Amino acid sequence: MASIAIREIYLETLHSLGDVSKEVEAAIRRHTVERISDKIASLRAEDRRWEEKYGSASGEQDKA
Repeated sequence: MASIAIREIYLETLHSLGDVSKEVEAAIRRHTVERISDKIASLRAEDRRWEEKYGSASGEQDKA
């Protein structure tokens, strides 16, 4: 397991919420899911732009 540095002000807040390592792990998990969701949305938008410009991969325009 890796170690990370946490600012004291955040550490105090995390202590008040319970188990610091569980809270940090949950925060990292949420952040990771958020970043992945943002990336998927970005790729979908890019895909739509390509489809508008070049048509769909199957050669037909999707009806969705």
